[in-house]
Parts: sequence; structure tokens; C-alpha cells
Amino acid sequence: MNLTEIRKDIHEDEFDLFELLDIILRRKKIILCVSVIGILLTGVLTYTFGKNQHNMEGINFSLRSEIYKDFYFKKANIDLDKFTYGDMLYRDEIVNKLYNEIDENSTKSVEEKREILLKTIRVIPVVDKEKLEYLTLEVGYKGEISKEKKIINRYLDILNEELKDQVLEGISKKDYNTEITKKIVDERLELIQKKINYLSRGEEKNGNVIEILSFKYPKLIEDKRQLEDLYKKYSTELVGIKGLKKNKEINNLVYRISDIYTIKHSSKIKVIFLGGVIFSIFIGITLGFIEEFLVNYRNRKK
Repeated sequence: MNLTEIRKDIHEDEFDLFELLDIILRRKKIILCVSVIGILLTGVLTYTFGKNQHNMEGINFSLRSEIYKDFYFKKANIDLDKFTYGDMLYRDEIVNKLYNEIDENSTKSVEEKREILLKTIRVIPVVDKEKLEYLTLEVGYKGEISKEKKIINRYLDILNEELKDQVLEGISKKDYNTEITKKIVDERLELIQKKINYLSRGEEKNGNVIEILSFKYPKLIEDKRQLEDLYKKYSTELVGIKGLKKNKEINNLVYRISDIYTIKHSSKIKVIFLGGVIFSIFIGITLGFIEEFLVNYRNRKK
């Protein structure tokens, strides 16, 4: 195959734009009908979608961030369980309290209330470099701003009480366990000290008693040192617990980073509508070409 033949084949394979335009003009009726119907349907759907959307109310907040920095909290060495705020709406008593802000005389079942609240309330974690910065609470209930604000305030109050109960329970457990452990350590330390006093009789004249006993009874002296370290540790923790109990921040474990603000509905209605228009025209043109193909196919058969 020479160069001329190759060019001829390429030319035959090329699309004739004028021929495509001619097909579109010949099948303009079906193209226009399908496109108009598609555009009308898109308009109805986007209008319906946009009509059901409302602005929301939101607030930014953090949990327990300040108490972790507290001097006594660090001394107390308390391990708090990870608090799962997402579980709140699965507790019936909390669901009833929150729904009262929507309708305190409601006769709906707890499950019905929960279903509505799960659609109304959303908590979004804001993370920066895998570290939780703060949380955003968004509430949307039919665009009723007053009820949305009440739900926000009630939700944060309940959340604060839940956190407070958890912290106080953690302090109580730590206080009880540390007191008992410290007492046991103190008793063991007292027994070892009595044993050391007994073994050290007559050794005073030979110099440093502890050095001599460390040589003769190394395990006994090592046990004493370990128990003394534990005693200091538990004593420090008890000081931290007592100081923490007096800390008023325990009553305020939900920190409002912002005031309540309005989240305007930024739907993609225009983008959806534009996409629907383009798709409708595309379908119309496609059907026009299909009709052209079928007509040509029938004419060839004749």
C-alpha cells in the first residue's frame, strides 16, 4: 500500500462535520422533543430537591481539652475511657430529653423520635494532620431556627453532664483503688523496715548500715526501694485527686469555641440542573442518530 492509498483510507475514516450537522437538522424534531422533555423533568426534580432543603444552625466545640492540661489531673494520672458521643442518640432517656425541644407533648414512640433526631443532628469531627481539633454540631429541623438553637443548647448540656459523670466516676475509682494500694504498700514497707531494723542490730559500728545490708541482703533492700517509689507515686496521685475534686472545670467539660451560627444551604441545584440539561440534549442527539441509522437501514433493504 502506497502513501496515496493510506491517505485515501484515512480520509474515508474521517468524520464529515457537515454530514453530522445535516443529520441533526434532519432529525431536529426528535432531538428537540427529547431535549425539552428531559430539561422539564430536570427542572421539576431540582425544584423539588431545592424546596426541601433548609438552612441549618451550627456550633463548634471541643471536649475535655482544658482538663487534660490541669496540673492536678496530670498528677492524678487518671485514664478516662474514650467518650463516644455518637452513642448518645441510642439511649432512650437522652432521645426523650432532646425531642422535648421539638415537641414536649409528642405521642411518638422512642424509635420514631430517634429516627427524626438522627436526621436532624449531625456531629462532624474536624481533623488536622490526624489530630482532632474540634467538633462541629449541625442541627437542621425544617428551617425552624428557634427549635434548632434549643436542640443545640440541650445537646451540649446533656453532653457536658455525660462527660462530667464519666470524669467523676473515673476520679472516684482512682481514689478508691489508689487509697487501698497505698495502704497495702505502706504495710509492706513497714514490715520490711522492721526486718531491716532487726537485721541491722549490731551493724552500726561497721559503718553505713544500708550499704552493708545491700551487700548481705540485696533483694530486701531492692524491695524496699521499689516500695518507696510506689508509695511516693500513689501519694502524688492522691494529692492530684484531692486537687482535681476542687477544680470547678469538672463542671464545664464541653467548651464552646464559637457562638451558634447559621449554615446556609449551599446545594448544587444549579450544577445538577446544568448537568441535566446537557444530558437531555445528549440523549436527544443520540436518539436522532439512532433514528437516522434505522431509516437508512430500512432504505437499503428496500
